Amino acid sequence: MKHLPCRIRSERFIIARTSGIPVRRPRSSTTAESGPLQFSRFLALRAEDVLEKDEQRYKSQIRGSKAAMNAARAVTTVARRAPQLTTTAVAPARKYRTLAQIKELQKQFSKDDGVPVYLKGGPFDQVLYRFTLGLTVVSLSMCFYNVYRLIYRQAK
Repeated sequence: MKHLPCRIRSERFIIARTSGIPVRRPRSSTTAESGPLQFSRFLALRAEDVLEKDEQRYKSQIRGSKAAMNAARAVTTVARRAPQLTTTAVAPARKYRTLAQIKELQKQFSKDDGVPVYLKGGPFDQVLYRFTLGLTVVSLSMCFYNVYRLIYRQAK
């Protein structure tokens, strides 16, 4: 068996081909310059070489395909509509409270007039407060009635 001189370009590993099956083997300490390798035939590749070949093959497949034609059509359509795409619709202006309005609200809520802060909003706050109190009283009374009914069951 004759060993062929070789150049190892891969830093991490060599790809050895024995009996037609590619096998990944760790690089041995012996190289082509220092001694013969243990493989009769091998192929040493860098990962960059494989990627470049795959990329070239992929590009050649796309050139004549329908996907390339569709992509070209989409690009030309966008290019034709480019002047329309540069104009933007005017958004409606939002109404923000000015600093003066915020200062007035701060004065209204920070007055020391004996009214709780949750009632300082005006009559609407008082209606909401009373409605909440009424709803709380009704639900508590229903809870107590239910507990009473469960404790003192009437015999049928």
